[in-house]
Amino acid sequence: MRNSQLDTKIEFIEGAVRLVFDGIFFINQWPFVQEKFDSFISEGQKKFFVHLQKAKIRDAEILQNFLELQNNLAGRKAKLILIFDNKSNIKFFAPYKHLFEIYPNYETYRKQGFVRALRTVGLQYSKK
Repeated sequence: MRNSQLDTKIEFIEGAVRLVFDGIFFINQWPFVQEKFDSFISEGQKKFFVHLQKAKIRDAEILQNFLELQNNLAGRKAKLILIFDNKSNIKFFAPYKHLFEIYPNYETYRKQGFVRALRTVGLQYSKK
C-alpha cells in the first residue's frame, strides 16, 4: 500500500510547526499533508518547516501542490520553509527554487535569519 511508505513526524519548535517526512512520497499522500496544513492554519500557525531530507518524491504533481501551498500560505501571511540538501530533491524543486525558501538544514536557516535581522536593524539605524 502506497500510503504506508511515508512516515510523518510533527513537532512544534520556536513558535513554528516542523513536519518531517521520511520515506517515499506519492501524490495520493498529499490530501493527508494538506489536511494537516489546513488544521494548523486554522489554529493560527504562521511558520512551517517542512523537512524533506529523507523523503523520496515520486510524483511530479507534488511540485504543483507545493506551489499551491506556498501561495495559500503567503496569502495568509504565513511562511513555508523547506529543509533538505539531497540531490534528488534539489533537482525536483530546481524549476521553482526562486519561489521557495530552501535551506540545507535548520541551523543554516537560523543563522541566515540572524544575519537578516542584523541587516534590518542596521538599515533602521542608518536611516536616522
